[in-house]
Amino acid sequence: MRTLLYLDDSKTSIHLVERFLEGLVKVIGVTTIPEAVKLAEAEDISIFLLDYQLGNRTSFEFADYIREKTQKYKNTPMVLVTAFRSDGIFYRGSKKGINEFIAKPLEKKSLRETIQLFLEKPDFRREITPKYLSAQCIAWRSGTNYHQYSPDIMQHLTGNSAEEVGKKMQEALGKKSTSIMAEVELVLHNVPYIP
Repeated sequence: MRTLLYLDDSKTSIHLVERFLEGLVKVIGVTTIPEAVKLAEAEDISIFLLDYQLGNRTSFEFADYIREKTQKYKNTPMVLVTAFRSDGIFYRGSKKGINEFIAKPLEKKSLRETIQLFLEKPDFRREITPKYLSAQCIAWRSGTNYHQYSPDIMQHLTGNSAEEVGKKMQEALGKKSTSIMAEVELVLHNVPYIP
């Protein structure tokens, strides 16, 4: 039976994936990037399943390691699992060698179908070419400070007004978008502040 390495900082998610994929692949679950690196070096992995958000880091760091620092995993399929449905995340992931994307919450049938696809066709790759870089922002107010966080750029900004923080986020996203892809039209989804 082939082996899948699942990197997720949630042990509950790891147990769920183990149950969902029982009988299809052997699942090795790890919660940190250093653990994933260690196991990738020690084991023979057929597929990597990577949760995007890992605390204040992302699994893109691990994807970079796999594609740039290893020879044996240069073409091993990587599937990104994320609750953030963002063209920016998908696009950056595809540029880092991610083959496919699965949205959370995970569903057993679609997860099994995706993993089966990569067992049969390990070279399959979904190409992402968005016309727009859409960004998700989470906004909140704490006392007199206003906050916005964007998982697309892993940036948390604060200010004295919603307008100030909104402008800062637009600037940060604009700078990041030009570094991600040329001639992209930035679409910022404004999220109301939660009192």
